[in-house]
Amino acid sequence: MARDVKGCLDCFERLAELHKSRLVEPHWKDYLAAPGNPWLAMKIFLIGYAFERQGRSEDYSWAAGDTVARMMSKYDKFVPCDNTLVQRFWKDFCRRLESASLNHKNNPCCPLGTKYITENKGKAETETSTSKPSVIEFLAANNMVDIVHWTKTKIAAGTAGIRGAHEGLCTINGIGVKIASLFLRDICLVYKCSLPRSEDRRLLQPVDVWIRFVIQLLADDQSLSDEGCADYIIRHAQDPEAANTGIWYFCARACESSRYKVRESLNDMVRMKASITDHLESLIIDGKLAESQQLHWRSSVQTG
Repeated sequence: MARDVKGCLDCFERLAELHKSRLVEPHWKDYLAAPGNPWLAMKIFLIGYAFERQGRSEDYSWAAGDTVARMMSKYDKFVPCDNTLVQRFWKDFCRRLESASLNHKNNPCCPLGTKYITENKGKAETETSTSKPSVIEFLAANNMVDIVHWTKTKIAAGTAGIRGAHEGLCTINGIGVKIASLFLRDICLVYKCSLPRSEDRRLLQPVDVWIRFVIQLLADDQSLSDEGCADYIIRHAQDPEAANTGIWYFCARACESSRYKVRESLNDMVRMKASITDHLESLIIDGKLAESQQLHWRSSVQTG
């Protein structure tokens, strides 16, 4: 089936601004009001990104955010190389989760070398320890304090910087390629970074189940790999990072995670725009969007 690839991607790019205003800026507002504050930068990373892995507990990010707030009230200066701070941060985080599993192996708050017990089905428990640094230890190892500023500076340096930022973030305990790409992508959205069209731009393309589903349909290729999906967006979208963001928002929010609604919308631009309009109207009813904003977004979609 011939689909309007350009029309679909244009709609997704416009939705990125709605995603940013509703889901990104609320977590970023304190830092944007006080740029350079290392604690607020870490809070953004921990609440919005570090725990965004499948099967994670929703409690982790909020407990980490409260721990950051606690540390802010106790430490006037942020000195990440202070091992006392590293251990106090971890203990405060653990205390907040009480008896819940801490998932040491994939927890970005857990310090390097922390011992924990691994349960093996049908076998005896084994003791092991974390092999990657916590986010605070990562900051210390790179002689920095502000993870947002560090990442933004790396991106501004171009291809080598983007790769360096991505590889660096992936050295933090629990941070994989998708989470690193998600953080990089949103920094590009927030700061409207000027980017090269290179293969390293795919590192700004987090690919999840929805990106994969939509791009494989638009490309009419169900065997397309995650890298292939990222490259497809880079080749065909005017603003690849915005398109990536809008695809997720459209699928998860406008179509309420219905594969049927997503597929039918991709087949018919009239239906796609109607799905977005219905979503905007539901936001007004729920009090999550002012009517003037709804008119702005509806006009943006209809004229796209």
